[in-house]
Amino acid sequence: MRKLRFAPLAALALGAAGAVLRNRELASAFEENGLHIPWAGMTVALAALTALTAAASLALAAVTGRRFTSAEDFRRAFRVGNYVSFALMAALGAAVVVCAALTVREGAVLGLSGMARWVFLALLALGGAGMVTMACSAYTQRESSFLKLGSVMPSVLFCYWMVALYRVNAGNPVLLDYCWSALAFGAASVSAYYVAGYAFGRKNLAGTVASGLIAIYLLTVALADPAPWTLRAVIAATALFITLHTTHLLTALEPQKPEGEK
Repeated sequence: MRKLRFAPLAALALGAAGAVLRNRELASAFEENGLHIPWAGMTVALAALTALTAAASLALAAVTGRRFTSAEDFRRAFRVGNYVSFALMAALGAAVVVCAALTVREGAVLGLSGMARWVFLALLALGGAGMVTMACSAYTQRESSFLKLGSVMPSVLFCYWMVALYRVNAGNPVLLDYCWSALAFGAASVSAYYVAGYAFGRKNLAGTVASGLIAIYLLTVALADPAPWTLRAVIAATALFITLHTTHLLTALEPQKPEGEK
C-alpha cells in the first residue's frame, strides 16, 4: 500500500505536465480565425499523455480491486489520522465556499444569468461545504447526518458545471476550445459519485480509484483553460482534495484474504 498511495501524486504531476501542453496548445494550435490546426503537435502530445494516464489509472484500479479491499463504510475507508491533512482538506472545502461568495460579485457566470446563475453559486457553496463535511467525518470517525448529503453535493456541482459549459458552447464548432474542461468536470462528478457510494454503504474500490486518478489528472489539465480566477481556484482546490482523499483511501487498504479464509 505504501507504493499505491503515491499514485494520486503521480496523477497530479502528470496533470501538471498536461496543463503545460494545454497552455502551449492554446497558444499555437489554433489559426487566427479560431479554428484548430489539424494534427497540431501539442494536441497530439496532450491526447497521447491523456490516453496513457487513463490506461495506467484503469490498470492500477483493476489490480487494486483484485488484490486489496477497503472498509465498507466511509469513515473507515477514508480515515484521516493526521491533523495537518485534515486541516488542509477542510481548508480546501472552505476555500470553495469563499470562492462561491466572491463569484456573487461578478455578473454572468459561465454565461448563466438569473435563476440558473444562483443555482450554480448555491451548488458551488454546497459542494465546498460537502468537502468540509467529508473531511470532518474522516478525521473524527463520526458519520453525521449531513455526510450523505454532503458527499453527494460535489457530484451534483460538477454535473451542473459540465452542462453549463456545454450550454455556453452549444454553437461552438471547435470542440477543443472546451472539451478538456468538460471532460474534467465529468470525471470529477463520477469520482464524487463513487466516493458518495461509501456513505450509502455501496463501495466500489476499483471504480473509486480509477475515477479519482483520472479526475485529478483532468482537473489539473483544465487549469490551463481560460476562466475567472475564482473558478480556477475551485478547480485547483478540488484536484488537491481528491488527491488527498484518494491517498487516504489507498493508504487504508488491506490485502485480500484467500477464499475460504476468514
